[in-house]
Amino acid sequence: MGRYGPGGFDPHVHHGWGVVHFLVPLVMFLIVIGVVVWAVLYLTSHRTPAAVAAAGPPPRDPAMEELRIRYARGELPHEEFLQRSVDLGGAPPPVAPEAPAVPAAEPPAEPADEG
Repeated sequence: MGRYGPGGFDPHVHHGWGVVHFLVPLVMFLIVIGVVVWAVLYLTSHRTPAAVAAAGPPPRDPAMEELRIRYARGELPHEEFLQRSVDLGGAPPPVAPEAPAVPAAEPPAEPADEG
């Protein structure tokens, strides 16, 4: 008789099946991680229609484009360009901030004669 019974068989040794018992949980864990990564990528890459519309360029206004072209060619003075832009629904011209009033510098005092 062998050391572990007839034929030397140890009932506590799985004869190679230990690798399977290690790999099956590892593969299942990797599949779960893969599904989570896929779900995150899928949900972040598919935007709602409102988000897509908001991210797109603003609609082109042919009248404003023509006005800009005429201004760029020098056919319109600046004031007329601004007025027509506002008339067409464009943004009003930015108001330049007024510079704060700076007091005039006093001339240096002349030294008194001591003589």
